[in-house]
Amino acid sequence: MITYHQTSSFHSQEFSFNSQNLAYKIEHKNDLTLTGYWHHSFHEDTCHLAEKSWWLGLVKGRIVFSGEQPLSIDYLLKIIERYVLRIRSKPAQRIVLGLKEELHLDDCDRQLERLPIFLKSLYELKIVQPEEVQHAVWLRILQDLDQMLFSYSGEAQFKPENDLSIQASMSSFDLSKMLAEARRRQLVWEQVKRVIPDLDSKLSIDEEVIRTSYITDRQKKYLRAILSHGSTLDSIAVTLAQDTLEIARGLTKLADQGLIKVELPFRKAASEILIIDDSPVMLQQFKRLVSSWGYQVRSHDDPATAVDTMLDTQPAIVFLDINMPDISGFDLLKQIRRHSQISATPLIMLTAERTLSNNWRSQWSGCQFLSKPLTTEEIPRFEADLRELLKSVISRSATS
Repeated sequence: MITYHQTSSFHSQEFSFNSQNLAYKIEHKNDLTLTGYWHHSFHEDTCHLAEKSWWLGLVKGRIVFSGEQPLSIDYLLKIIERYVLRIRSKPAQRIVLGLKEELHLDDCDRQLERLPIFLKSLYELKIVQPEEVQHAVWLRILQDLDQMLFSYSGEAQFKPENDLSIQASMSSFDLSKMLAEARRRQLVWEQVKRVIPDLDSKLSIDEEVIRTSYITDRQKKYLRAILSHGSTLDSIAVTLAQDTLEIARGLTKLADQGLIKVELPFRKAASEILIIDDSPVMLQQFKRLVSSWGYQVRSHDDPATAVDTMLDTQPAIVFLDINMPDISGFDLLKQIRRHSQISATPLIMLTAERTLSNNWRSQWSGCQFLSKPLTTEEIPRFEADLRELLKSVISRSATS
């Protein structure tokens, strides 16, 4: 159990955030006096994680820890085991268990005070090396930044914890550099997700292609071993104790060559999104963007046949352009509501005309309203709103 030791001179810090501004706010709020945790609580409607909170540990403004809960010896061990293969062996596990019993860690409310002694014992017994611990913590921070920094909305509150200074002696990292690296990695992830849209995507070998491929028999055997039984990016990275992004980059190249097949997890494969718009440019841009987030997207440019398409495909959510020739989005909405099979489908009205009448008519019709970006400066805001709206609606559809 972790206890917090707050100083009377500390003034509470907290802020709200969304997927577009969390990195900026963390950096903007940072200073060299901060020692403790930024505790982030994610909104239910934007976050699919089982644990909807994230603890980012800082010592004098430098990152020392990241996780779903505050730092403890047990949690640090989980991080080390994730990225250091040999500590998973049975002999190593027996030694670790013996050390925990010797130090009475299971009965200790203040584990962090004994962290230096515990790690020193591991080093002396050559169970793990200091640089391996530092590398494991570094990778865990980066992978948490990959997942948490650009995806969710919520609230953050700073919780002072002076005992975190103990961890700083093991590993600490410059906050600005880590955030810059996270932004760079996000660009790489965007490329990866065009091929492997989801961490839970099922990956398997295409045997017909691989038989005639140029790769060696040894490489084929290796691929079959790591891609057995519907492996996912996460499961492969954990098995190999590697950075998930590095594994993803390698597998993306193989998928591009047709050597492996990618199958979306059921929760997203079943969540087809339909957009109805008379603009080919809008359809192309929307489909490219939303597909990169792991969703299946169907585009339709003829409002006259849109109802038939909906009846055939039963989409999870439909985006309607308000201003289309021959039939408007609101007229099409009336047609949709007449069919019981699709009358409950969530509808989002899209338009570049930001009038109160359009907004009111959307709400009166039981629809949500989303304004198209009019300038390049408005695109990030539109993408953030769209992404959070999709997560919210798809999540509600999955649980209803």
